[in-house]
Amino acid sequence: MTPENVMELAHRMLLVTSMIAAPLLLIALIAGLVIGMLQAATQINEATLSFIPKLLVLVLALFITGPWILRVLIDFTRNIYASIPSAVASAISCSKEWCASTAWPTSMLSLTSRSSPKRCRKPNTVATSKSY
Repeated sequence: MTPENVMELAHRMLLVTSMIAAPLLLIALIAGLVIGMLQAATQINEATLSFIPKLLVLVLALFITGPWILRVLIDFTRNIYASIPSAVASAISCSKEWCASTAWPTSMLSLTSRSSPKRCRKPNTVATSKSY
């Protein structure tokens, strides 16, 4: 996988995470504000009076948004699984290129692919001294 692929995957992962969390967080925020205003208006400062209604509202919201959340997660997981063959193929081709450019033994390539290691042969390199 290239760094661009990794960044795209991380971006999609964060997007899906925020899509899943946003409805429940917004509902909890709205419920907390409404309950807080009611407590301030009635001057009842009981912790269970704020906790129980928020819990019930969140459970109700989870029942309502649960199928959508599950659908989003399933679609994301299917896309990830569908992209595995292309990621493996790009990793194998990159390892072949890297193997050829670094004079790595051809036997190392047999660990990563079933194809013939003839593509990854030792390049003709001349030792040069580089000054940094």
